[in-house]
Amino acid sequence: MRTSLSLLKIGRLGILGAMLALFTASGCNLWGGIDSTSSREETHAEALVKMDDNKCSEASKDLDAISNPDNTTYRLRGWAKLCSAGAGVKKVLANLLTFNTSTNNVDIIVTLAKSLVPQTADNITTINSAIASFSSQDTGNDRTVNLILAYMVKAAALIAKQAGDDGTISRSDFSVTGCTTDSSSCVTSANCTVNTSGTMSDADSTDFATTLIQAGVSTNISGGLGSLSDLAKRFSANVSTTVANANRCYIYNTLLTQ
Repeated sequence: MRTSLSLLKIGRLGILGAMLALFTASGCNLWGGIDSTSSREETHAEALVKMDDNKCSEASKDLDAISNPDNTTYRLRGWAKLCSAGAGVKKVLANLLTFNTSTNNVDIIVTLAKSLVPQTADNITTINSAIASFSSQDTGNDRTVNLILAYMVKAAALIAKQAGDDGTISRSDFSVTGCTTDSSSCVTSANCTVNTSGTMSDADSTDFATTLIQAGVSTNISGGLGSLSDLAKRFSANVSTTVANANRCYIYNTLLTQ
């Protein structure tokens, strides 16, 4: 049994303490699995309120407790987890939906990355959980869009993870001075090695590439995605799962300007 939405509208925070005492006295199990359709829908609505209040971890925990998840549950679980990792829906859309095919402003992923500093391995694990949630949605454009955005958030988080102690992201966080293309493409580059200060590791470089390639593959599932599809395809065409130097080269020479 859960607090009704009408009560939440009256005062969604102040009423909870009194309702807790009432439910406890009546023997209701507040913390058990959520299995009725009405309770599931109420949990969805409450989770949206919590995410809007930046209580993302609480929303994620509530949504994970739903034992009969539907398509909406999987979508909300994914966004609650992204929000818990610092990538709320407003922040993500404000960055990634500004891509312009004419100007090719692919550096918007760095703008997103800067907003995710500091970034941790635990947060990236949470983002992986978000991707798993979106993957459980029914096949269609909604699932595809959510997956593409989540993959790009993960790529941005891997960039943010390299930020220096001063909280900034610069070329020196990714490779050695002189990291340049060997030709017109970074794919053949052998110059962009890891430097002695512990810049982007081969493992993170490969994870970055794999993530963006998965975003590009997702565009093949649904059509009509416009510039978001174009952005995903441009990213995936410029990274390599086998040449870590190529990915550092792409970040160093294309995504970063200093």
